[in-house]
Amino acid sequence: MDILIGLGVVLLVLDALRIRNRIASWHRVPEIGRPSEVSVRALTLHEGVLLPEHRQRVQRWLEVEQVDAVDLIPSNLDTLEAYGLGVLLDPEANRTRPFHRGQSAGKALVMREELGQRAGIPGGQASNSALIARATHQAKRHAPQRTENAVLSGWNAPEEVLSWRAQVLRESLGTGGGFVMVGSLVIPLLIASFLLWPEGYWVVLAYHLQLPIALFNQEGLQVRGLGLATVFRIPLEWSRAARAQWLQERPVDRRGEQMDALRDAYKERIDRDPAEWFLPRKMRCPHCDSPHLKGRLETPDIYQGKPGVFQLESCEDCGHLFQNPQLSPEGLSFYYSDFYDGLGEELLESIFDAAGNPYEARLQSVLHHRENPPTTW
Repeated sequence: MDILIGLGVVLLVLDALRIRNRIASWHRVPEIGRPSEVSVRALTLHEGVLLPEHRQRVQRWLEVEQVDAVDLIPSNLDTLEAYGLGVLLDPEANRTRPFHRGQSAGKALVMREELGQRAGIPGGQASNSALIARATHQAKRHAPQRTENAVLSGWNAPEEVLSWRAQVLRESLGTGGGFVMVGSLVIPLLIASFLLWPEGYWVVLAYHLQLPIALFNQEGLQVRGLGLATVFRIPLEWSRAARAQWLQERPVDRRGEQMDALRDAYKERIDRDPAEWFLPRKMRCPHCDSPHLKGRLETPDIYQGKPGVFQLESCEDCGHLFQNPQLSPEGLSFYYSDFYDGLGEELLESIFDAAGNPYEARLQSVLHHRENPPTTW
């Protein structure tokens, strides 16, 4: 048991140091020099919450750093909210992983005007923090390597609205938001359970000390209530999570609305002959023009269950493997609609983010053809 307790203490301290380094890597928006000519639009939780001098500083920073959009973090945060954002906002992943979801503090999003137009993100006042989180995700999709989270010193935004906390997590994390909410209720209870064992108070102490380890003397942040939260972390955290769960707003089911809107169109498409979605079968290899083709695989749509059969054939002379017959442009639209976007958008983005760059291996697979490229692909 002593080994287990010691391991628990070490892991908690290391996790606090990880959160500290993550918070330290958030950008800090500096004071401006000359005014910027960059045109921006801002989406904020409350009208007037972003003063003109704040807006000018962010405009200048976007121009200097060549950033398209920034999700702003207030400098004056409650301790538990600040630590929660340290857990949520991963700047390194946001900068290096194109499929990483744009994650948000839910306070304000400032973007270049052209990005707002391209992504369909309005400016003005958002009715709740979940809409800002959703807009941050949209901005990330349209500018995958040019969005950031940054602390704006001297900016005191409104307190976190706990009733929208669950939805902000869902927008920021995709399908994993619910697990985070459950964890915020269960983890403090598990930590407190260590008091049932002799010497278990060391684990509880380490859990409480995570807050000052992660937050004390962070540049640009004035964390409120650090001492009180450190002493009473478990009851405060559990109370906060329980209130968020009890009060949470349940937004309209957008997926259900999408399905209802698409139902008639899908019925008309599915009733058609599946052969209409394919081009005529090729009788020769598209790589070497050999007529010696051999079937390798025949499979239905195992992911979505849409009608039709897909066939792979290989050339017995050059070994080229390809789909035959290939999908027509209309067939591509039918099979891929609501797969990469629409109904399947959220799940596929989560898969791509977890897999890193899924196209790098495909790119490498064709590089060896660059010296002797095929006449057709």
